[in-house]
Amino acid sequence: MKEEITPSEEELLTAIGETVNYSLGGHYSKQEISKRLSPNTKNNPKRMKRIDRAYTKLRTKQLIQKHPSEEMTYGLTRNGLNYLRELKKGNVK
Repeated sequence: MKEEITPSEEELLTAIGETVNYSLGGHYSKQEISKRLSPNTKNNPKRMKRIDRAYTKLRTKQLIQKHPSEEMTYGLTRNGLNYLRELKKGNVK
């Protein structure tokens, strides 16, 4: 993949992937997704601020999508799913 992502973006993308069980049909709230973040991130306000920014950056890079519902939810795009597959194979970085 051409796009390089930061460690915060990678952590968020992985958390979203785990939350939606690596499917394109799932979408969850930030609150549900944050349960999959590492404890070091959840307990660090600076890291959580980076995670909040990562939502926007990952949307800009077309790796995640917003899904409007009662509360805003997020899910993977095809590009995001492919990126995670490459990450698992070790082809990214």
